[in-house]
Amino acid sequence: MIAYFNGEFLPKREVAISPDDRGWLFADGVYEVIRAYHGRAFRLEQHLARLRRNLGEIALHLPAELDLSALARELLARNGLDGDAAIYVQVTRGAAARAHAFPPPGTPPTVYLSARPFRTDPGQLRDGVLVHFVPDTRWARCDIKTVNLLPNVLAQQAARDAGAQEAVFARGDRITEGTHTSMAAVIDGTVVTSPETENILPSVTRAVLFDLSRELGIPVREDVLTVSAFARADEGLLLGTTTELTPVSGVIEPAVRFDAPGPVTRELQRAFYRLVDRECAGTR
Repeated sequence: MIAYFNGEFLPKREVAISPDDRGWLFADGVYEVIRAYHGRAFRLEQHLARLRRNLGEIALHLPAELDLSALARELLARNGLDGDAAIYVQVTRGAAARAHAFPPPGTPPTVYLSARPFRTDPGQLRDGVLVHFVPDTRWARCDIKTVNLLPNVLAQQAARDAGAQEAVFARGDRITEGTHTSMAAVIDGTVVTSPETENILPSVTRAVLFDLSRELGIPVREDVLTVSAFARADEGLLLGTTTELTPVSGVIEPAVRFDAPGPVTRELQRAFYRLVDRECAGTR
């Protein structure tokens, strides 16, 4: 596969990261994942707007002439990805002598983009997934999509060890989000998801869910979503770029099972794919 690395398109196997790169040494960087359908990036500008916000939050600046939109589209074309795909973007503060403070002004950032064929697991979209609640031990700025994902890695492994497909973080009884998803529940016909705070990443797919719910006349609201309330919900949903709208079939602890997908989830899934086709395939 062809990747983009610091101004060049080259085979991915030839990309070489400096051992002094601050992303390698300090997780000093941010990333973004973008889906493509029918060979076209979905909600590209929303994803790149989130990336730019995250760069600003950590005071990392890209060259003004760098056009990430054009690079993402070029990667799809160079790799012949005219179907479903995923684009990965990562920016770090660059390579410099190891020191906690920022490197000298003018140190170029490390910019990396790759693309690969990708399709959300159709079995999970149809039958749902099990989730496992874990304590949220992450840092206080989870609204920034940094490459510091060790707590997510450990939580996801704990979920796998418990027999679940996703780990969902909770601070006490309050649900925040999954390791790579947002969480929503259907309670008495209303879609409920926790309000965005510094403990939750602003989700592009979550914003799509809100738009679709309103278009369909499905009540939707932001409210504190708790583990105990989720256990009593009618339906559960995981939302994400790579998970789309995946139903939750159950929870490991407390032991809960849902009929997945429920009617609201099915309606939202159908509307999501109509939107994808409209925006990426030009169909109505």
